[in-house]
Amino acid sequence: MSEAEAMRDLATAAGVPVDRIVLEDRSTTTFEHVANLRPIAVDHGWRRLVVVTDPFHLPRACYLFRRAGFDVEGVPAERRGASARRWWIEGYLREIPAWIKAIWQARRL
Repeated sequence: MSEAEAMRDLATAAGVPVDRIVLEDRSTTTFEHVANLRPIAVDHGWRRLVVVTDPFHLPRACYLFRRAGFDVEGVPAERRGASARRWWIEGYLREIPAWIKAIWQARRL
């Protein structure tokens, strides 16, 4: 199951109607996701997007979507439980090189 399919399943379990969900399941990076979603959004006439992702990933994802020309609102998805602290530490450490890469890639948006 792809990450997009897993997120679709979580969204429908939370009450989002399946006909309101559009999957983009080809990307493997945030940059690819933005680039792959752009034509889908244009086809649907979407200019405003809501980005839901990890709190540490959210600023970078919103940055890339804004660079691609979208009006974006970001919503953090929180994690709770015993592994939450490690998740936060690893997430924020991963964002340091990811930001460098995103700024470099954003020139192509």
